[in-house]
Amino acid sequence: MTEDLYFIPVLDKAFRQAKPGVALKDAFDEIKRLGKQEQYREGFVNFVRFMGQICKYQELRKRDSTRQLIAEIATETFDGTEKEKQAVIKVIMSRAEFKAECEAICKEAGVDQDKYTDVVIQVFSQKRLIGEKAFTKIPDRKSIEGILPGSYMLRLNIGRVIWQGNLTGKDLIWIEAFGAKRLDLAAETEDIKRIPTRKIVLLGGDVVLRTFAGVESGSIEVELTK
Repeated sequence: MTEDLYFIPVLDKAFRQAKPGVALKDAFDEIKRLGKQEQYREGFVNFVRFMGQICKYQELRKRDSTRQLIAEIATETFDGTEKEKQAVIKVIMSRAEFKAECEAICKEAGVDQDKYTDVVIQVFSQKRLIGEKAFTKIPDRKSIEGILPGSYMLRLNIGRVIWQGNLTGKDLIWIEAFGAKRLDLAAETEDIKRIPTRKIVLLGGDVVLRTFAGVESGSIEVELTK
């Protein structure tokens, strides 16, 4: 073997060992050590180029495998279990580039892409996120407790604001909403507790925001109807 390709027999020897992973580490150390010598410098440059091509090949294989999974999910040809399918969907939706590719494939295949995306409603107070709820099925409703009078904003996790406004004591505090005469009922009757003090219909009825009063703080309920 020429000095320009001195690293090949070193790598070959490592792959033949019982534990090639451990042997490769030693092989890389030897290749680097030899590469500092004058006669092996050109060979070390070739080694770096060789490893660069290996990395590119692995990245391409990884991308191809990911694209294949995205295509199978988008076209409903994935043959894994439901748990495996949901895990793949979660990975796709966690990366903007994967999600964009899935949306493009869905559009081309005429598949409803929305069913692969959990709807996440976020609640902000004074620009601070105070809670969020993920809707894995629709219709459904979710509640957030400990809401005090103030300014609030509801938005989707993709950034779209769906409501912004003030919630008052009459929306959230029992004595202000119902008066002192009914205060004792708050501790006795669950049905009374679940009387909404305010109902706000959003997005043409697709989203409904309700407020409920409590003794010291209230709650909000977000319902996705369809």
